[in-house]
Amino acid sequence: MSYMMMMMMVGFVLGAAALASNPSPVYAVLGLVLMAGMACMILINNGGPFLSLLFFLVYLGGMLVVFAHCVALAAERYPKAWGDVMFLGALMGVLVVYVTAVIVGWVNWFGGGLETSYDFDDYSFICPEGEGLGLLYDKGGWLLLFCVFILLVVLAVVLELTRGRSQGALRAI
Repeated sequence: MSYMMMMMMVGFVLGAAALASNPSPVYAVLGLVLMAGMACMILINNGGPFLSLLFFLVYLGGMLVVFAHCVALAAERYPKAWGDVMFLGALMGVLVVYVTAVIVGWVNWFGGGLETSYDFDDYSFICPEGEGLGLLYDKGGWLLLFCVFILLVVLAVVLELTRGRSQGALRAI
């Protein structure tokens, strides 16, 4: 099980490297989706399927809509690819920094071994992640609606900033 978790963490680091060294905003989606997917798989592996589903739906559903609108309005005619020498060097540099940080952290934290221990109760009949769900819909409903409104305002602001004064986001179609 620890090898599966290690592979998910490697996928998360590769997604972070792809997101940090992307040559064009179009390719940032690949790193973002890989990072979010691997983070959700790590949460599922540690016993949080509801939290993982909520994270995946909110993060990818909300943020990718904003990202898709920004890319559609600020798209390049011929975007650069990862095959270019400059961006391939940047990707390799980011990966070297990530791998060095992971190795140093692993040696300092685990002492260099592959043995990890999880202290979860696998035989429990109570799902601990659903305990706060009632409070989310009872007391947090207004906050949820406020967050939806703020996300819509952020979408309009980002669209206005990407196009500048030439063609704004709020224009007649």
